[in-house]
Amino acid sequence: MKKIWAVLLALLLIPTGSSYGETPPVNDGKLLVEFYDADGTFIESYSGQEAEELLKPPIDPPILEVPEVTDDIPHVHIYNENNFIIDSTDENVLKAQSKAEAAVKAASLQAYKYDPASFTHNIWIADGAYFHQPQSIEIRPKKKMNSIITRVYRQGSATPVGSVKIANFSSVANIPLHKFTKYSGNYKIQLLNEDPNQPTIYLDTAHLYYK
Repeated sequence: MKKIWAVLLALLLIPTGSSYGETPPVNDGKLLVEFYDADGTFIESYSGQEAEELLKPPIDPPILEVPEVTDDIPHVHIYNENNFIIDSTDENVLKAQSKAEAAVKAASLQAYKYDPASFTHNIWIADGAYFHQPQSIEIRPKKKMNSIITRVYRQGSATPVGSVKIANFSSVANIPLHKFTKYSGNYKIQLLNEDPNQPTIYLDTAHLYYK
């Protein structure tokens, strides 16, 4: 009886529509996430509500926002290597960033904040800088995006260790990368525009989470 329950539980845990090595399911216009291994072989997919749950950010996005300086008094911000403000002449900004860094540490992560970007073919996060065991990366499109691929490269390798394709989304998506970065080391991240009918992709400020 125990064996039967174990088999049933295993079947319930298999992602909808996923099947290693087989052809990915047909895109039906819903939010879609697909994972591919180092050889470009399809691993698994998630769609609809299941995909929305998968793409939730590890930290509530508003916590990481920087309040706007609304008065006309000149101000100075000092940033660290992750583009977080560590000192400012504006008290509200400094308090907000302190809360943001506390939230990141509470999640046992580090976060790199990348600036707004636009690209037609591909772009490297932080100009191709390496990060220790990236866990996920947020993408914030300025309009609905048809399809984008995130590739993960380990330091010293010219080929990706894996990639994630996401399609049909328009809000913040936190793309999981941890299945490709299980081994300790440094990795860089590339975003690729896969849709030939989408000449330019526009992204807002977002975050890369790493160890």
